[in-house]
Amino acid sequence: MDDQDEVDDRDDVEEGPSKDEWNAVRKQLKDDVLSGVIPHVLKEMRPAAVYQMYADAANPIIACVDYTNKRQNAKFTLMLRTLRNKHADGDLVNEDKAEPIVWRKSAAKQFLKRAFREGLIPDNISTNEDMEEIWNDLCCVCEIGV
Repeated sequence: MDDQDEVDDRDDVEEGPSKDEWNAVRKQLKDDVLSGVIPHVLKEMRPAAVYQMYADAANPIIACVDYTNKRQNAKFTLMLRTLRNKHADGDLVNEDKAEPIVWRKSAAKQFLKRAFREGLIPDNISTNEDMEEIWNDLCCVCEIGV
């Protein structure tokens, strides 16, 4: 068991926001950092001010966080700092997008190299029909009886 598992286990035992509630808090913070509601620079709005902004607006998502609780305060502050840093690096807006395939390391490239080496794909492909036939023979999983 690593240190992160221990922290997660303690979060379950200690009263406070559940994992789903923390995920909702993170989503709210992320949306507001991206939209500019929360300034990107710490000096413009400190974590306590961010929390207070939500408290003043009676935001139900953030209401689960007790900012006077040291653990919850620290987690909220770390979450906000991490989001701001990701945004500053340009990574926040793209964090939910799938990683691009690295062709030189891809299984598809290895499959094609092996297929050429073993002669499953001829060197003299000349038409789209030839390519389609090779695709159907090697790569396409077709339903039987269709």
